[in-house]
Amino acid sequence: MRVVSRRNIVAVVVGVLLAGIPFYAFNYWLDGLIDRQGEVEVGTAAKRAIALAEAGVRDTVGTLDNLASRGVNSCQPGQIEAMRYAAFSPIPVKEVAVVGPDAETLCTDLGLPLGERRMLSSELFVGAAGYWLDIIALPTGERIVRLRRQVGSGPIGIAALVPATLFLPQVSTQGGPFSAFARIMTRQGTIIGEVGGKPRGETGPDFVAVTKSEKFGFDVEIVTSRARIAAQHADLKWFGLLGAGIMLIAATGIVVLIPRRTSRNPMADIEHALEAGEFIPYYQPIVDIRTGRLRGAEVLVRWRKPDGSLVLPGAFIPLMESSGLIHPLTRDLMQKVCDEAGPSIGRRSDLRIAFNFAGKLFSEPTIVKDVRDIFANSPSSSRKSCWK
Repeated sequence: MRVVSRRNIVAVVVGVLLAGIPFYAFNYWLDGLIDRQGEVEVGTAAKRAIALAEAGVRDTVGTLDNLASRGVNSCQPGQIEAMRYAAFSPIPVKEVAVVGPDAETLCTDLGLPLGERRMLSSELFVGAAGYWLDIIALPTGERIVRLRRQVGSGPIGIAALVPATLFLPQVSTQGGPFSAFARIMTRQGTIIGEVGGKPRGETGPDFVAVTKSEKFGFDVEIVTSRARIAAQHADLKWFGLLGAGIMLIAATGIVVLIPRRTSRNPMADIEHALEAGEFIPYYQPIVDIRTGRLRGAEVLVRWRKPDGSLVLPGAFIPLMESSGLIHPLTRDLMQKVCDEAGPSIGRRSDLRIAFNFAGKLFSEPTIVKDVRDIFANSPSSSRKSCWK
């Protein structure tokens, strides 16, 4: 009996060692995995937020520069119409206005009552000469960004309002809802907007990434809690406990094989989707608001996954621009549009199809050749109405 008892004790000790050592090693590995994933996630989210903010500013500045070059600086009906047309094209711009010498709003393209607007801050904007960046509080309490500039040498200027939410990430790097904390600030430290709740670090140090826009001076801070990243691996934690329990009960030399999980690489998913033709064109109608007639369409892109779900451009366009995949995406999108809509556009010479090209494409001479090669033999090429 004593021999049996000793054997039992030895078996328990061996079982504890066999279970304990791999369990502690597993926890050490899991902590490292969480650290790596957290750092990668906040770093990628910060870079993407900067890319979104810079893209929105470039579009807005381009719109205002175009209006200024046409001398739009009054509330006359013709110039209001020009502002209304300009605000229709770029996605970020929600309102175009004429402003007075004291930056007060004189009129807008919407023609609606202005209500009380409070200027929370105003500073000279870097990266766009002659521009000011204002943070405005609307009567609804919404915080909105205003970019403004003078027209010519006079005191009158033009401005564009952009919701602060468009400067912030709305989806995660995996394509789901953005669940971390994000804050974007001006060069002088004024908060443009925030999304999500800032974690308190109650379960360990949080993951933080701060990135600055080299061109426009924005600062973006992304914070996510360690608990949230760890929760994504809760199944691994339970698996380790189960394996340790089996070893302890069996008291044998069972080696638990822990399946390693690696963080998803969003770029690999995007490359695969591009090869599989999952990026499809969406046609946003362009309607003449005076006559109600269809004038054409603006081509937008969506990522349609095999399960039928759609991913919006904000989740993948900045990554494709930074990785160089924006060129093959644009070429593929133009080919699909020409195949789908070419015959219809060819029969309607008054219709136009518009594409939004990334700025970096114009630094590549091949983009002109791509457009020529794709649309030269289209059913509408003789009327030059397949694209503009």
